[in-house]
Amino acid sequence: MLHAVPLAIAILSSVVLATPPIFSDLAYDEAQRRARKDDRLLIVDATATWCGPCKRMDRTTWTDPAVEAWLKEHAIAIQFDVDEHPDLAEQLRAHALPTIIAFRDGEELDRIVAYRTPGALLEWLEGLLEGRTSLESLRARAMKKNWRGRYDIRARMQYADALRYAGKFEDALAEYRWLWEHMLEHDASMGGVRRSFLAGDIKELIAEHEPAREVFRHLRDQAEARLKKAPDWDTLLDWLKLNDIIDDPSATMAWVDRMLRDEEGIATLARVVHAIRDTLIEQGRYDALGRLIDNPHEAFEHDLALMKGSSRSLIAAAMSEETRRATRTTARRLFADRAAILHAALLAAGRPDEAWKIFERALWEEDSVAMRLALARHAHAAGVLSERHLALLDRRFESHAELLDEIHDAGRDDQHDARP
Repeated sequence: MLHAVPLAIAILSSVVLATPPIFSDLAYDEAQRRARKDDRLLIVDATATWCGPCKRMDRTTWTDPAVEAWLKEHAIAIQFDVDEHPDLAEQLRAHALPTIIAFRDGEELDRIVAYRTPGALLEWLEGLLEGRTSLESLRARAMKKNWRGRYDIRARMQYADALRYAGKFEDALAEYRWLWEHMLEHDASMGGVRRSFLAGDIKELIAEHEPAREVFRHLRDQAEARLKKAPDWDTLLDWLKLNDIIDDPSATMAWVDRMLRDEEGIATLARVVHAIRDTLIEQGRYDALGRLIDNPHEAFEHDLALMKGSSRSLIAAAMSEETRRATRTTARRLFADRAAILHAALLAAGRPDEAWKIFERALWEEDSVAMRLALARHAHAAGVLSERHLALLDRRFESHAELLDEIHDAGRDDQHDARP
C-alpha cells in the first residue's frame, strides 16, 4: 500500500498536465475580452482526445520553449475540445483538426489547419505580427506557374481548402470549380485525386454553402449532355461522381435500372462498379451490386490482402505502437464491412452458394464482434436476414443489442403495415 499514493499522484498529474501549460483556463468569451483589453492576440486551438496530430502538437509544439515565450509575450492562448464544446466548434467552424485560429480585437485574423512543428508555428505567428497571413502565402504558391506554364495542383487544392476553412465560400467555390474543370490539364496524374479527395472537399463546401450545389449541378448537366452526344468512359465517370457530389442518387439509380435490362448494360455497369458501389449500398440495392460481382472469391482475397498488408507496410513500421493498433483495428473493421457487403449482395442477387461460402470464410478469417455485427447488419439492410445471421448476435455487446432492437422494431413496423 505504500506505493499506492505515489502511483495515484502520478496518474492525477498526467491528467492535469494533459493540456499544455501555455494554455489559459479562460473560457472563450472571457479570453476574447481579456485579449482586447490587454491589446494581445487570442490564439485558439481546437482539439480532440482522438486527434493524433493534436496530441503530437501538445507533446512537442505547444511545449516548445520558443513557442511558449512568443505566446507569453504577444498573446493569450486557449485550447478546447470540440467534443466537449460542440457549440463553440460550430461557431468557430472547427471541422478539421487541429484548427488554430488567431483573433485580433475579436475578429478572426487568420487560421491554419493540421499539425505544425514549432518552427512552422512560430513562422506563422511572426507573420501575423508583420501583417502576413497563411491564406496570402497559400495564394501566392497556388497562383505561381512553373517553367512549363502549369500550376502546382496540390497547392491550389490547399488554397481552396483554406478558403473553405476560413468561411470564404464564394472564393472557395471558384477555386473548386476551376480545379474540377482544369486540374488534369496541369497534372494528368491527379485523376484519382480529382474523383476522390477533391470530390469530398466539394461535398464539404456544399454542406456549408448551398449555392455551390447549383454550380456543380450545372456541371453535371453539361456532362450528361456530352454523354448523349458522344459517350465516353471519362465523362460517364464524371457524371456519376457529380451525381454523388450534389447528392442526387436518383439520377444514378435510374440509369442503373436501365442498364440492368440487358447483358450489354450489365457489362457497362460492371466496368464502373467501383464508381457506383457506395450509391448502390446507400440505396439498399444490394441485389444490383450482387449481379455485377464477377468473381466473389477474388474480391474477398483482395480485401483480405489489404487488411493483412496494412500492418506490414513501410508506413506502419514507422508508426507508434498506439497508432499501429488503431490502424489494425480500422483495417479489420473495413475488411468486415466489405466481406459482409459481398455476402449480402450475393444473397440478394440470388447467388446463395457463393454467398454462404463467403460467410464461412469471413468468420474463419476474422471471427470477431465487428465481423458478426457487419454480417448481420448488411444482411438486414439487404433484406436477406435469416436465423443464421441472427445467431451471430449477442446482446451482451451494445452494438449487437442495438441492431437486434432495430431488427425487432422493423419487424413490428412490417406487421403493422400488413394489417388490414
